[in-house]
Amino acid sequence: MGVLEEKVRSLDDQLKVMYDQKNMAEKRARRCELDVKDLEDRLRNADRELANSGVYRDGLRGDKEKVGFLSVFGLGCSRSTYLLLNSKKTLSAVSEVHGEDGRDNEDG
Repeated sequence: MGVLEEKVRSLDDQLKVMYDQKNMAEKRARRCELDVKDLEDRLRNADRELANSGVYRDGLRGDKEKVGFLSVFGLGCSRSTYLLLNSKKTLSAVSEVHGEDGRDNEDG
């Protein structure tokens, strides 16, 4: 019976080692799944920030074009001046003063 008991003990040790290895692999797999979720969240946030910056950039580009449009009328204004003039009423008053061709009206 000594040989049989030794064989059982050896198989029991192998089983314990395999069990520990399986548990370690499961822990690594769970950690990897959490890392993947974290990276996906970070990627979504980066995509969102990129989209927002694109919208912001397009808005600035539009502002720049509007400022360029106002400079055609001889205003040569800065962005802050443009923001003050950005209402419809003010723009129509500017076109009345400067005329359609950008030159000052005689009476304005």
